Amino acid sequence: MKCIFALFLTVILTSGLFAGGERSTDNPAVQCTVTVSQPRFRAGTTGRVFISLKPKEGIHVNLNPPIQIRLDSTGLFAFVGTPGIPKIDSQFNASKPVVLPFELSKNARLGSHSVRGTIAYFYCSDIEGWCSRFKQPIEIKITVAR
Repeated sequence: MKCIFALFLTVILTSGLFAGGERSTDNPAVQCTVTVSQPRFRAGTTGRVFISLKPKEGIHVNLNPPIQIRLDSTGLFAFVGTPGIPKIDSQFNASKPVVLPFELSKNARLGSHSVRGTIAYFYCSDIEGWCSRFKQPIEIKITVAR
């Protein structure tokens, strides 16, 4: 009985239910913002998604292992070409965003759309010498107009 209670308590504490049911999905050490190249697109046109990663002072984003971006498949758009990931040596250049060129589907419906996914990266402490992997949920909002 004690083992079951301990397991139950562990699940509650690690799931965030004990603290009001909310868990942060943001990295307190690296601010992430997602924008698109323009406010509206026509079906079949191209655009760019910009993902900015701004680490706090004393933190940097490593590029080895590389940054990984995964999106839920919605059929709304497809990435074309290669992502533009700015770098200085083996580190991410946080003064510039990651640039992802895309092509909007020719069959995209009019209106507002949202595509969710994750960006996974390693961030490191310059002073303490540790690195940690983080999976940041992202959302790309696109409006399709005539």
